[in-house]
Amino acid sequence: MCEFEKAELDTNFNRLVQRGVEMGPPAELDDSNLHAKLQEVLQTLGEMRCFLHDTDHLSDRELYTWLWTDGLREETPDMAQLGGARHTSPIGSCTEEDIAVHLTSTMRTRKNGSVGRKNFQTTCLPPHCPLPYNRDKNLPRPQWPTQ
Repeated sequence: MCEFEKAELDTNFNRLVQRGVEMGPPAELDDSNLHAKLQEVLQTLGEMRCFLHDTDHLSDRELYTWLWTDGLREETPDMAQLGGARHTSPIGSCTEEDIAVHLTSTMRTRKNGSVGRKNFQTTCLPPHCPLPYNRDKNLPRPQWPTQ
């Protein structure tokens, strides 16, 4: 924990650029170039031990725009150097919109009881809706050494 607290801070945006990933503004990329760029960014983030979750409600352009404007701009320690992992999500800010996306899209959460009617006695849960994209299952995931 002390190493984490004392670690030098920088943004994952800057770390991507330092690794040779050109981070062009979303408006300057056409759809095919944007898709390829997003794949490069996601792969490199995985190598940097930064893992995304809950992205299936966003198009490639919306996800890249979120990463460009917000998701990669927070100053954090370099998890690749610390041996840990950073997990981030475009619905992680707990706004009403984020919570609605989460509740609408996660049947798993409803089934295992961590979120359900018993936890929201006064709130009606929105109906489950399939998400328009199917990206999360293919996102890089952390691999931990076995002992």
